[in-house]
Amino acid sequence: MRLPQRFAESNTSAKHLGRVEEQINKFLAENVHNNLLNPNAGVNLQLTNLEAEILFSANDRVKEFAKSGEMANLHNKVDDLYTKIESFMVTIPDSLDRVRAGIVEKE
Repeated sequence: MRLPQRFAESNTSAKHLGRVEEQINKFLAENVHNNLLNPNAGVNLQLTNLEAEILFSANDRVKEFAKSGEMANLHNKVDDLYTKIESFMVTIPDSLDRVRAGIVEKE
């Protein structure tokens, strides 16, 4: 039995890419008004399919929360807390070392 040595493959074509991107952007503009996952990123073609599905299927209460700006405020607070935690992660070991050194001196 002979197996094929080559497989037929269609040439990739980008002739419809602009139209497809236009339609996707139109759909996102009409149906997804806010990026709930990352408000600073906006709604664009950088979203994954899963992210777009999550944003599209969000309930009305969550969409109103985002529209009012509270979602962005919440994201900003979380980002600020994350930054503080990172700085504490750097300073806590130094503080512990100083305390341990003080204890060793007193012994």
